[in-house]
Amino acid sequence: AEPSSETSPAVGSRVGASRRWPWAQDRRGRAIELTTLCGLAIAQPVFAVMGENTAELVALQADGAALVLFAVGLVTVPPAVLWLLEEAVERVSPSALRVAHPVLLGVLFALFAAQLFGDVPAVPAVVVLAGAVGAGAAFVAMYRRWAPVRLWLRYLAVACVAFLVAFLVLSPVRRLILPPPVTVVAAPPEDRPDVVVLILDELPTLDLLRPDGSIDAERFPAFARMVSTSTWYRNSTTSAAWTVLAVPAIMTGRYPEDTLAPMTADHPDSLFTLLGGAYDLNVWESVTRICPSSLCPTGDDHPPLLRQVRGLAQLSGAILRQRTSPFEKVERRMQFDAAGPAPTRPDQFRAFVDSIQPGERPSLDLLHVGLPHQPYLTLPSGAAHDGPDTPPGLVDGNTWLHDLAAGAGHQAHLLAAQATDRLLGDLLDRLEATGQFDDAIVVVTADHGVAFDAALPYRAMTPETSDVVAYPPLFIKYPGQRSAAVSDVPAESVDIVPTIAEVVDIPIPWPVDGVSLLDESAVVGPQRFQPYWIDEVVPGPDGYAEIDAVPFDQRVARQRQVIDDVVDDRALFALPGGADLVGADVTDLDVVGEPVTATIGFAGADRTVRAGEPVPAFVLSGFDAPPDGSIAVAVDGRIALTGAAAVVDGQVSSFWGFLPEAALPAGDHRIELYVVTGAPGSEQLRPVTLRPRS
Repeated sequence: AEPSSETSPAVGSRVGASRRWPWAQDRRGRAIELTTLCGLAIAQPVFAVMGENTAELVALQADGAALVLFAVGLVTVPPAVLWLLEEAVERVSPSALRVAHPVLLGVLFALFAAQLFGDVPAVPAVVVLAGAVGAGAAFVAMYRRWAPVRLWLRYLAVACVAFLVAFLVLSPVRRLILPPPVTVVAAPPEDRPDVVVLILDELPTLDLLRPDGSIDAERFPAFARMVSTSTWYRNSTTSAAWTVLAVPAIMTGRYPEDTLAPMTADHPDSLFTLLGGAYDLNVWESVTRICPSSLCPTGDDHPPLLRQVRGLAQLSGAILRQRTSPFEKVERRMQFDAAGPAPTRPDQFRAFVDSIQPGERPSLDLLHVGLPHQPYLTLPSGAAHDGPDTPPGLVDGNTWLHDLAAGAGHQAHLLAAQATDRLLGDLLDRLEATGQFDDAIVVVTADHGVAFDAALPYRAMTPETSDVVAYPPLFIKYPGQRSAAVSDVPAESVDIVPTIAEVVDIPIPWPVDGVSLLDESAVVGPQRFQPYWIDEVVPGPDGYAEIDAVPFDQRVARQRQVIDDVVDDRALFALPGGADLVGADVTDLDVVGEPVTATIGFAGADRTVRAGEPVPAFVLSGFDAPPDGSIAVAVDGRIALTGAAAVVDGQVSSFWGFLPEAALPAGDHRIELYVVTGAPGSEQLRPVTLRPRS
């Protein structure tokens, strides 16, 4: 019998499907297509942003091996995962694969399109979202219908190799992978003084002052102690308001450039190469890697390879969320936690202090630590508290939402600054105990300041914030100095290295922008500043803005209200709009009226302070209706905190702040809230019924 020319329906269905969807049977082709679109939607955007933000990679302590492993994984792992997912789908239902593969490609193309649309200025989020969805749907239709689209997609896979090579070989990341060699200045140890440098973070000089311009010795005894035997450069300015620019300027004596990353490859000439031939180096950097690895090898605290890769993967996730979300501002620069993991910073300071030891050769002991940089996690005693990591009401990391946010933020900052003062005292004690203090040059400074005014940005340099942002403290105790001195020369942070060089008698073999402060006739200004990103000062032809030279006494006078607002503990715990009732007993006041209702968060109304545990000092309350007066918080019947609630349209009226540590000794405590009305001297307190915040 002749064989039948007809095919069974099942076989005919498979043949028809193969002809209509040939890509469904091509495993290798599908893998290539997924690789192409993962490269466009995931790898390339991450590579582009990371390549422009090597400071972020430096902060993560990512070395060359981790960067290569991460980059290769970013190109290969996402498409491999999606391909395996498709294989699983095909095993369950081959017909479902015909839908799943184009849909995955469409989603990836939509993510790619969202980034393109998001880069267009002033495009509404809804338009970006609609455009991305439309582009993804159109791509699916073209992919299914037209073979040239599928062919183009496969040929384009070579771009993934180009993305990888561009990131590892052509971008600034290459200098992290293969740093160039550095030259260490050859100098004999001889009889040179020890050098100690402490660089704090986010500390304006203004926060240390009394209204008369002196250091507040009661609040900051260690700073006052430092001033008593050092030269205080009261007009010293920073060169930038961003840590990754400001700290390298301190370490190199050169004005910062925003195209350079805070690493050895971009700053081969530094204090470390100057002293490395004659000095033993004990260097603790937080977010910079200026000291060459040949002089400062990584210690036991350096993260292992897999932890570095995990950190890079987490960073890439943050980048993709920003780049692909139509509801977030697309910004290729990234902010980052500029000072390392916040809870470990005091421990880092203490470990540095313990590491200081005199040796046969002179030593350089240098610490840059993220204190009192926010998040503000410590009270004056150094104990941890239960407050939030980020100051409430600090929007986008730079804008205070209202007066309460700025006032409570300043309060938290000063409490953390007092804890930092205690650590500075430990450092001075150590130097005296080892016999190094008298003959050493000791430098205490900060990278920049910050502002706590609802009308002003938190850390951006503007004409209005320059008094606090541009003027961090600079104290230098010279070898043999035993009495206080004050200098009002226009010093700059770039003058620190030239000053140290003259003191230790090692000439600097590279050009520097700073001058030695020992030759005050050479310190003439102008004081320059590198604007960056959100700074609102106009640079000159050389790229630097000039800071207006305002005498110290004049700056103190025009910032008098800022100082008075926190002049003592009574003022510190009276937040903006608060009644002058801190320290008063509730029984001595007029408590009247029906209670209002509110929630209380964090530790609640009944609090227990236990040794070794965070102190429950943070108060957060949300009112069911906007209060008709300011707020007072009592601890065990005594007013400990006052201020005005934040009333914002569309949001719950809220009040928050920290209670004094002295009001919370070990044991049980009762927290009560009151609404305060009436004129000063005749206040009336209306009780607040509190319930736990859900």
